[in-house]
Parts: sequence; C-alpha cells; structure tokens
Amino acid sequence: MLLLAGEADAVAIAQSEGPWSDHFWPCVYSSLDANSPNAPTTCGDGADKALATLMTALRADPALTITEGKFFSFIRLASPQDRAMAQKELVQLTAKHIQYPLRFGARDNDSVWALRGGWYQPEAEWIWSGADALLELPRPSHCEPCQLHAFVSVFGASGDRPIKMTIQTQSVGFDQVREFTVSVPHQMDISLPLPAGTDPVRIRFLVPEAKSPLALIGTTDNRVLGVQLQQITATSPPSP
Repeated sequence: MLLLAGEADAVAIAQSEGPWSDHFWPCVYSSLDANSPNAPTTCGDGADKALATLMTALRADPALTITEGKFFSFIRLASPQDRAMAQKELVQLTAKHIQYPLRFGARDNDSVWALRGGWYQPEAEWIWSGADALLELPRPSHCEPCQLHAFVSVFGASGDRPIKMTIQTQSVGFDQVREFTVSVPHQMDISLPLPAGTDPVRIRFLVPEAKSPLALIGTTDNRVLGVQLQQITATSPPSP
C-alpha cells in the first residue's frame, strides 16, 4: 500500500526469527525437544511460516524487486516509471474493495484500502488518526449526487478544552475546507457534501492541538491522537 500510494520508496520487512521477551531463545521451530522447557511452543507462534508465505507471493509479483539480507528484506517497485501505473492500480483496487457504509474497526479488513497516511492500527470498533491524516475514497455508486457522513470524535475535547478540527474534502474541480471547534467528547455525525463526478475523493483530518493520552491524562499511551473515526456512510442529500 505504501509503495502504491507513493508514500515510501521502499518497505523493510524484518525477519521473524528474533528473541522475544516472553520466549526462550533460540526458537525451537517445529523440531521440538521433549527435554526443553518450551517444548510445546514454536518460534513466534508461526510467524516464520506466515512470513515465508508472504515473501513467496511478493517474489512472484513482476512489479516488485526484493533485496534480501540477513535481518531485513527491502521491497521496492521494479521501475520508477511504475509509480504512475501503481497509483492508478491503487485507485482501481480501492474502488473494488470499498463499499458503503465503510466501517473502520479491526475486523473490517476492506477499510485499509482507504487509509493513505497518518492513521494508527485499527481498534475494535474504530481507528485513531494522528494530528494530520488522509483518506482516499471511491465515489459511491448508489447515489448521485451524494453526501458523505463521517462519524468522528476528537480526543480530549470538552467544554473546558475546546479543540479545533479542520476537514478538507478534495476531488477534481472541488476543494472544500470546513473548520470546527469541538467541545464535546462524544461522537459527531459530520456531513460532507460532494458535487457530481466520478473521481476519487480525498478527505483530510487536521487537529493541530492533538495530544497523547500520556501528555493529557498521564496514561502510558504516547500516541498523538486526533480524531477517532468509526464509519463513513453515503446518502442522497436532503431535498431542498
């Protein structure tokens, strides 16, 4: 995804064989020693086999070149000229995998196709952004014109601590910026009107005052959190 979106020139994949704090070392893999205290376990709970399957698939892709070392493998596009083609392919794959309503929980695998940059790993029912995060979405096929609804909350917002949030919606020939001062901690339904068209839509969430739970309330979570995004829906706008 990073290569297709042009956000990275190379992706590094670490070898799965490494010391884990809660495992004995060296790993026992599938050759178990009955006298070993860690005989019932395998190295990395099968991470070595999962990585081998992934690397086999990557080597088979002619658009990629792979440099393999002792500790890391580096994945790159085979040719710089492949960048434009790769980005076009990403738009097509995004349109293929995404349907509305689009949910962003850990079990909603297709939502990863919309994530471009600035997002953390999905949690049970939502995903957190950093201070600046971007989505790219295909046009909904069931309404024309359409209105998107983003169900979001802003971390740390309250009446005592109002936080500014900016949402920028862009497409070919369209650029809308909406600014909000959020003073409630709960989820909001924010409507994002779109003009007619077929081009993808890019939505950027900006929270310049974003802070981490560590800085704000003293927990151990040091992620800088902006918006919590649960889902995006698409509907026809209300009649005038």
